Amino acid sequence: MGRLVVAGVALHLCAGACEAQVGRLWSPEDLLAESDVVAICEHLDTVATGVKTLHPELRPGLPALEVESRLKVLASLEGNVAGPELSILHYWLDWERLPGGVVNGGTELRFVDAPGPYLVFVKKTPGGSYRPTTGYTFPDASAMRLVKVEGRPTRR
Repeated sequence: MGRLVVAGVALHLCAGACEAQVGRLWSPEDLLAESDVVAICEHLDTVATGVKTLHPELRPGLPALEVESRLKVLASLEGNVAGPELSILHYWLDWERLPGGVVNGGTELRFVDAPGPYLVFVKKTPGGSYRPTTGYTFPDASAMRLVKVEGRPTRR
C-alpha cells in the first residue's frame, strides 16, 4: 500500500510539472470551415520583421522571431484577397536565444524547403495580414505543397 501511495504522489507531482504541445488533427472540412481565405499561392519571400518575442502559443514561452511570408495569389478558392498578394505572419524559434534543444516545441512554416505552388488556409488578423488557420504552434498544417501527378502511360 505504501508503494502505491508513493507512486501516486510521484505521478501527481510529475503531471503537475510537465507540459506538452498536442496538435489537433485538422480535417479538410475543418480547415475550410475555419479559414477566412483558401488560396493557391506561390511563395515570394519570407523575412524577419525584427520583432523578438516569446512564442504566442507555446507554454512555457520560448524565444521566437516574428516572420512574414509574402505569397503571390494564383487562385482564390474561398474568401476575398485584396490584391495579388497576401502576407502570412508566423513565428520561428529563435535558436540564438534558446539554451539547448527543444522537445515537442511545435513546427515552423518554411516555404523555402519545398518549391510551390501551395494550397494555403489562413485567417485574417486585426492588422490586415493573415495567420495560419491551424495556429502558430503547428502552422505547417495550414500550407500544403501541390505536386503535379505524373501522367506516364501504363501498360495493362
